[in-house]
Amino acid sequence: MDFPTGPRVFDYDNPNWARQLLLQLRYNIPITDHDHIARITQAFINRQLQFPMPPVDDTANRAVAALTANGFCRLGQVLTAGQIAEIRAFLDPLPLTDSSRTGGPGFGRDEVPATVNVAQYDAGAIARAPYLRDLAFDPAILPAVSRYLGVPPTIPYLASWWSLRERGQPRDAQLFHIDFHDFKWVKLFVYLTDVDANAGPHVMVRGSHNRAERQKRFEALKKQDTAENNALLESFRHANRFEDHHVEAFFGAENLISIDGRAGEAFLVDTAAIHKGLLPTSTDRLVFQALYSLLPTIKDEVSAVTVPGAYRRYRDSAGDGVVSEAFWRYSTRLILRDPEIEDD
Repeated sequence: MDFPTGPRVFDYDNPNWARQLLLQLRYNIPITDHDHIARITQAFINRQLQFPMPPVDDTANRAVAALTANGFCRLGQVLTAGQIAEIRAFLDPLPLTDSSRTGGPGFGRDEVPATVNVAQYDAGAIARAPYLRDLAFDPAILPAVSRYLGVPPTIPYLASWWSLRERGQPRDAQLFHIDFHDFKWVKLFVYLTDVDANAGPHVMVRGSHNRAERQKRFEALKKQDTAENNALLESFRHANRFEDHHVEAFFGAENLISIDGRAGEAFLVDTAAIHKGLLPTSTDRLVFQALYSLLPTIKDEVSAVTVPGAYRRYRDSAGDGVVSEAFWRYSTRLILRDPEIEDD
């Protein structure tokens, strides 16, 4: 997006200056200050919205405690075999694209080029797929997400993709990395195929989401001032992707957690932690993901799809755990439009 310069940039009728300022803040405030900025943002959002938060039970409290301590928590089975069959019947005929290319050609599920490691579905299609959209508001999931973030979450995107076997070398998110979506965020992952050690499980470094603890480790290594430690520190300062042996040396092999599971199992991850999706060796992996954040991701363009009756269908299925129409409309505003509940 082109950004104009000059004094007119700051006119009240030009909202782009605020967006650009937030973007600059997000990428230039030291990571160790992000928790403080997150608390300020939480207070502002709650003061403005004044939505009642979803009720939190012991299950949600345990999930939040695990997320806070470890950076991830398992949620168990959230989809039945029958529901997964319906999802697959919807998704399988749809075209896929190379996740590493923008605007590349589409191809069928059985026609994925050998050069493509990860093939994704269109985000608009995911918003229309059965069950997946409502899963982001599941009464067993949303209370833990809202409690962990401290606000009604914004959902910037829903996604689903295939990680493909026998692709030689891992690429992109199949290498250890850290996400950078917001000052605080969390992701929901749901396996839509069985995932074992050979099917590309999600791997993350337990506790590495804690920015303060990461910094303490950095400082401890700096004090030792050895050639090996200095090389390790340098690799983390300047790399977008991290070598496996550097991650293991820095955090310890005992903290590398591989999350496998049956089709329909879900887990939450704070992907400020160091993580990756392993390259599958014998079985392709299909996964669904929802991102929950304090604020829109700012740098990403969004395109809401129109799904009439989406809230009504969610309300009918959620039972006692349903959130208000205003809460639902706010959280989905970047991905969904429901004409039945549009503002007057």
